[in-house]
This record gives sequence, C-alpha cells and structure tokens, in this order.
Amino acid sequence: MTKLVKIWRVENELGAGPYRKPVYGGLLIEFNLMGFNESNDHKRPSPNDEQGIAAFVTTLDTEERKKWISGFRTLKQYRSWFDTKQVRQLLHEKGFFLTRYEVEQERVKHGPTQTLFIRRNGLVSAFRNADDTALSERGHGQAMEEVFLSKNISLGRGLAVQP
Repeated sequence: MTKLVKIWRVENELGAGPYRKPVYGGLLIEFNLMGFNESNDHKRPSPNDEQGIAAFVTTLDTEERKKWISGFRTLKQYRSWFDTKQVRQLLHEKGFFLTRYEVEQERVKHGPTQTLFIRRNGLVSAFRNADDTALSERGHGQAMEEVFLSKNISLGRGLAVQP
C-alpha cells in the first residue's frame, strides 16, 4: 500500500489557489497595499526558485507542470508564507479556505517553504478557514460531503472524500 502524505492547500470553491490568474490580479493589488508581495521574496519563492523543487520543475514539460499545484506540508508552513493575520483574513474574505489533501507520496515534492503535489485522486480529510479557524475534520462535525455541498465545492476533480 502506498503511503499517503498530508498537504494543506489554499484554494477557492473552484480549486484555484490565490496565485492563479485571474484570481491573483485582484489580490495582488490588495496584497501590495498591505505590504505583502511574493516577488523576489526569499520567504515566498516561486516553485522555479524553491530549493528541493526547482530541479524537479525544470524537468517537466508544460502540460505535466499544470498537474502540479502548490500547498504546504503543515499549517505552520502556511502561516509562515501568509505571515500576518491581516493577509489570512483577506484570503478568508475573498472566499479562500484551506483543504487538507492526502496524496500518494510519489505525487509530492517538498521544499523548505512549500510543497508541490498532484491533487488528482487525492483524499480530502479536513478543511480550515483561511483566517485559521477550524471548519471540519474527518470524524468530527458534519460529514465531509456535507461540507463540500455547503461550500458549493465540486468533487469533479478526481477527488474522493475520506469517511
């Protein structure tokens, strides 16, 4: 049996992260007004500049690269990237939340500040609000299917909800 790795991802109800176009354009302005910007920032490198990931990314062709998305190994890593309550609150207000995926180890590449992974066929095991308050965990509160329905999140991306 393949080992599953837990990854946290910031995303909206469509599964897009905050750095996806066209989402990012609007957030970029607000991030800049807050003094938060990842450009040339050693705390927030692009995957192409991330130690432990960059060499892997350069081996991927364009279509293969599209399968790999960014996330975080831990909530601490998330809080380090989005390092103020104000930024996390903005993400929350813009409809972003954290989804914890459990993904086969072969579909995961870790760097010091972020993780790349292939979401397809991953299991969803928990949610948190982007402002860092709990939503739901497996075995607590609502069934994960109900959480998906209440957030209008589609399972049409090859995902399974873990009971």
